[in-house]
Amino acid sequence: MKNSMMLLSGLTIALMACDSDTEAKKVSVSGMAYIKNTTTPVAGGTVSIAESPSLTTTTDANGRWSLEVEEGATVTPFIVAEGFVTTHTETFEADAELANVHFQMIPPTLFAALAGALGIEPDPTKCQISTEVTDLMAQDLSLEALVAERPHGVEGVSVSMDPTGGPITFFAFAEPFDLPNADLTSTSTSGGLVSTQVDPGVYTITATHPSRTFSSITVTCAAGRFINATVPYGLHETSP
Repeated sequence: MKNSMMLLSGLTIALMACDSDTEAKKVSVSGMAYIKNTTTPVAGGTVSIAESPSLTTTTDANGRWSLEVEEGATVTPFIVAEGFVTTHTETFEADAELANVHFQMIPPTLFAALAGALGIEPDPTKCQISTEVTDLMAQDLSLEALVAERPHGVEGVSVSMDPTGGPITFFAFAEPFDLPNADLTSTSTSGGLVSTQVDPGVYTITATHPSRTFSSITVTCAAGRFINATVPYGLHETSP
């Protein structure tokens, strides 16, 4: 009996240790918030995870932020910052550390101007999606180089959504901000595109090119959400 009790006690301790190990498995998600097409950081923004809203942090003076999430969790980081449109990223599976999950911050005046150029009044019951098809070389560039070496898109890439979302509009390269061009049926050197007035749901966005390959992305739409999936993530080119 004594030996049996010892075995049960040892098994209980082992199971508790396993539970403790499982709970302790965390990975970091980190990045920077900066004003679109500049290297200006956005400090004091509140960053959280849509799937775990109790997890929050604040961007520092350099716009940097970091959170720890459970390994393998589904995460959609987002930021709320005074003077900018609330912005969500694409949705990730946190199977390993996620670094450089950046927020390209857009002032409401620019957001309204782009909506006007697209000929829409954003529907508060739907979401708006922005992303970029980017060259492989953009993966290793610093933020300063990304801004200085625009454009870093790939021309002639077709993009689709599953299930079908809103209409897709591609952008033409321009300074200081790329402009939507309804005549484009694939990407320009800008690499930029938007899908507007998308119903709530989870979508997969895929980029197709005759000789180059790109990552697909998952986006999670909710009412009123603005999603900006940007470099080094978004529809980025993968190694051959």
